[in-house]
Amino acid sequence: MNNNIFCPKGMIDEVTFILYYILLMILYIGGGFLLIIFAAKNHLNPICYLLPLMLVKLLMAFNYKKRLLHISRNMWLSVILGIVLAFDTEALALCGLIKDIHTSTILFFVLLIFMLIILPAILALIPGKEEN
Repeated sequence: MNNNIFCPKGMIDEVTFILYYILLMILYIGGGFLLIIFAAKNHLNPICYLLPLMLVKLLMAFNYKKRLLHISRNMWLSVILGIVLAFDTEALALCGLIKDIHTSTILFFVLLIFMLIILPAILALIPGKEEN
């Protein structure tokens, strides 16, 4: 097992996945707010705060990939699902396409809770395959 989050190789267990997920979400949300405020005060280009947030999302993709690799032992499946699961919150912007504001708001928060809390909890509860 390679528990280093900066290395895309290896697998992680349930506890390490949850710990890394919580730390990365705190960094993503807290750092995102601080970077947006800093960029707004100094009239900086939005790329100044989007690039560090995308790097944190890349670390989340590695975290998901390592956990999925521990579950499935299939490299390509874990890479594809890791990228999809790491960048799933960007799909929440599609809720704005719904004309009814009440339905759009409810759907946004339901999907937000599912993507940020329930889905990682399900991945953490699935037992990994033991090595032979």
